[in-house]
Amino acid sequence: MKKAPQKKKRVTRSAPAKAKAITVKQILVPTDFSKNSLKALDYALSFAKVFSAKITLLHAVESHFGGALYGPADFPPLEMDFLESSRKQLTELANQRKSPKVRIQTVAQCGHAVQETVEYAKENKIDLIILATQGHTGFAHIFLGSTAENIVRHAPCPVLVVREHERDIVKI
Repeated sequence: MKKAPQKKKRVTRSAPAKAKAITVKQILVPTDFSKNSLKALDYALSFAKVFSAKITLLHAVESHFGGALYGPADFPPLEMDFLESSRKQLTELANQRKSPKVRIQTVAQCGHAVQETVEYAKENKIDLIILATQGHTGFAHIFLGSTAENIVRHAPCPVLVVREHERDIVKI
């Protein structure tokens, strides 16, 4: 017996949903003042010009003080000295890279770089974090860990990681 030909089902397709426009108003750039973090700042400046966004430069002063040679050291004054020095460096960096089209704010805090970056991003509703990676591999990566990798894992927003050997961004 021959089967009767079946009717083809008609598939209706709905129009694709419109993509929501990306808005970037606040960009966070954690820095350790290295050459690589300057490259990340250049990326941030270009993004800020395109999106009319504000940049926050953040430096975390990490306490790695051991015992002093002749007894315990007074750590709070040391931390405050490092914090004040970091604030000056951040201000100089912001002044060197300033642009009439981009506002740059600076923040120096005491604490672990990953934790300070992630908490700052959450508390200040940061839209994008742009950071550099040092490109450690092998034992250096195992023992030092990756600050960039941990920020990517815990960040509350998108993160753009600028690698050590990344091309320079076209400055707008």
